[in-house]
Amino acid sequence: MDFDLPELRSCNVDPWDLLGDKNTEMYYFVKKEEIEKKGRETLSGYWEECEEEEVMESGDRGCNHLEGRKKTFAFYIGKRPRGTITPWIMYEFRLLSSRATRWSSSSLPRGAVENWRAVKVIVKEENEEEIEEEEQASDESDGEEVVQSR
Repeated sequence: MDFDLPELRSCNVDPWDLLGDKNTEMYYFVKKEEIEKKGRETLSGYWEECEEEEVMESGDRGCNHLEGRKKTFAFYIGKRPRGTITPWIMYEFRLLSSRATRWSSSSLPRGAVENWRAVKVIVKEENEEEIEEEEQASDESDGEEVVQSR
């Protein structure tokens, strides 16, 4: 499988400008320094982390084992902290360097893998949000919310 992922120069771009001709999702690479230096503020709003960082692993425990992290962000229109949430979601993926060096090509400079993030930007359909709200409401019993472990 062949991928051609564009490089995003910063996370300071409004999400609707990221999709271009795509309707629902787009993938990018972005340098770690760009995120740290410029943050996730845009002209129209900001990206805010909305879930705890998730551990992601490949199923293979052998020499091809990969371990990474996934962060989830929601886009808010307006200024912090009073922005209005939108259906735009950004997932940021990173490989852990200790694991990634075994997997990555020897032609990459040392430390190159951990200097990049893969980013997926999507716009949730309204009915997806309604389904999630209905599922959460059905998980509540006697006024107590049931928390599902991952």
